[in-house]
Amino acid sequence: MASSRDDQRRLLKSFAKANNTGAEVYRMMVEAYGNKSMSKAMAYAFFKEFKDGREDIKSRAGFNTWVGVRTPDNMEAVRNMVEENRRVQIKEIAEKLDISVGSIHKILHNDLKFSKRAARWVPCLLSEEHRRKQVEMAKDFIMRSNRDGQAFWDSLVTMDEYGVH
Repeated sequence: MASSRDDQRRLLKSFAKANNTGAEVYRMMVEAYGNKSMSKAMAYAFFKEFKDGREDIKSRAGFNTWVGVRTPDNMEAVRNMVEENRRVQIKEIAEKLDISVGSIHKILHNDLKFSKRAARWVPCLLSEEHRRKQVEMAKDFIMRSNRDGQAFWDSLVTMDEYGVH
C-alpha cells in the first residue's frame, strides 16, 4: 500500500515539474490506479507543494493522512445498512460508519451501483435471478393471454409507489 502512495506522489512530482495541470495529472492517476488513487483534494495539495518546490515524496506527519475507505469491508457494511433500511440517508450511513458523505456516495453509486428511486436505494441492475423470474413471468403471461384472451388482461392489477392502476 505504501508503495502505491509513493508511486502516486512520484507521479505527481514528475508531472508538476513538467508543467502539466493538476486536473490532467489527477485524471491520469485515476486511470492508472482506479479506486486505489488518492482523493482529488489530496492529489491537488501534493501537486501544489511539488509545483512550489517540494522534493520529498514521503508524507509528512499530519499532512493529509490518506486512509482508503472504499474497502470491501466498508462496502459490505454500506450494503448491509441499505438492505436493512432502503430509506436510509447517506448522512446516516456516514455518521454510523464514520466515513465522509462523499465516500459513502461513491461507494453507493460507483461501487455498489445503487441509485435513489422514490426515496429508496435500489440496485441499478437486475440480478440473474431477477432476470430469470422476469422471463418466466413474461412467458406465463403470454401463455395465459393466449388461453384466456382479453379476460386475462382485464384481470390484471398494477401498482407503483403512487397507487393502484
